[in-house]
This record gives sequence, structure tokens and C-alpha cells, in this order.
Amino acid sequence: MITNLRNPTLKPRHWEEVEAILEVEFTPEEPLTLGRLVEIDAFDLAEQLEEISGKASSEAGLESILKKVCDLKYGPHLHIWFLSTAACLEVAWVHQNIMAPSGP
Repeated sequence: MITNLRNPTLKPRHWEEVEAILEVEFTPEEPLTLGRLVEIDAFDLAEQLEEISGKASSEAGLESILKKVCDLKYGPHLHIWFLSTAACLEVAWVHQNIMAPSGP
């Protein structure tokens, strides 16, 4: 479980899920420590925390692949800020429809 919580691909949205599952908010005054995890019985929820960590890793992998595809398709000169992976898909769809030849 500790490894899952140390996953570098966890983003703020994932930490919100972790806090919701554990019913606790981690703050600088009360950081995430092993003692605190034991105190709040976090180990009883290890499976749910593993799912969040796995989801974060999968999302990071998809974002990386999608960025590579966008870079190959549109070149590095096109700067796409990822608000979500859907943003790049939308840009790709619009670009494809604008650039596609019309007519039979």
C-alpha cells in the first residue's frame, strides 16, 4: 500500500479520491505518515487505494502515448495544453475535419 501512495503519477484528482476513501484530509500540519495511516485504518482499504494508484498509472501512460501521437501528427510546433486527454482528441478531430478533402 505504501508503494501505491508513493506513486509519482498520482495527481491532485487522485489524492482527492484517496482522501475521500480514507475520510481524511492531509495537510502540511497533519501530513501522510505511516503512523497516521495505521491510526485511520488505511490498511483496511488497501485494495481501493491500489485501484486509484493503478488508474493514475494507466492515465499517465495514455497521456504519454497521446502526446506522442499528437506530436507526430501535428509536430512539436503545435502546443497543446492538456486540460484532459479529451482536449487533444478534440483538437485532432477538428484538425482532421478541417484538413480532410471534401467531396467525392
